[in-house]
Amino acid sequence: MNSNYQLSIFNFQFILTAVLLTAAETVMAQSGGIGGVTALRTPDGKPVPISQVSLTYQAPVRQKVYDVEDIVQVHVKVDWIYNNTANNQRKKKIETSAEITYWSKFTGLFNLPVRSQDTASLPALGGKLDHKTQNQGKLDRTEKLDFRLACRVTSVMDNGNLFIEGTQTTQIGEEGKVIYVGGIIRPEDIKADHTIESAQVSALDIKEIPSGNVYDTARRPWGTRLIEQIKPF
Repeated sequence: MNSNYQLSIFNFQFILTAVLLTAAETVMAQSGGIGGVTALRTPDGKPVPISQVSLTYQAPVRQKVYDVEDIVQVHVKVDWIYNNTANNQRKKKIETSAEITYWSKFTGLFNLPVRSQDTASLPALGGKLDHKTQNQGKLDRTEKLDFRLACRVTSVMDNGNLFIEGTQTTQIGEEGKVIYVGGIIRPEDIKADHTIESAQVSALDIKEIPSGNVYDTARRPWGTRLIEQIKPF
């Protein structure tokens, strides 16, 4: 009983090995011999496709040709860490005092300046400037983005690269947010499920534009931003 069972297993393994070797030889014959002539042909002389004789043949995945308005899903995965500290101090003190020893007395239209003999009545100029500016700042911020966004192909470049853009709008009550993602990608980097990692996007542009009462309260008013831009000191 055991010997017959072992013999059956041996026969099955032998037959399976023979089939696999035949398939392998067929694949090798399909690729051509040393002289470059295909060994396996149909009765009418045409080469036999490898898909008809190989047990392990799989058709190659065709690269999709993307065009404008096609959709590509971008997996945005970015870690940002900000750490900046600044402490600027500036102090300026100027004192000046001067007397004009030569000054004009217009007793007529073309009279020349004359020197005053009374030093007590000489015009005097003087001033004092004490300017001090002190700025302190500290920024510690950590952001982590991990989401997927469907982007639209907006243009196809001459070299085949694609320019994509996509937006996502979220509105909850009075608070809202718009996320924009754009950049340049290569078609060969796109996976079979039409997705691509953000690390493979060239000129990656990510914008997050909030809106609502909380954002209006936290941001600086436009007048303050204008004064800070044009103030000379």
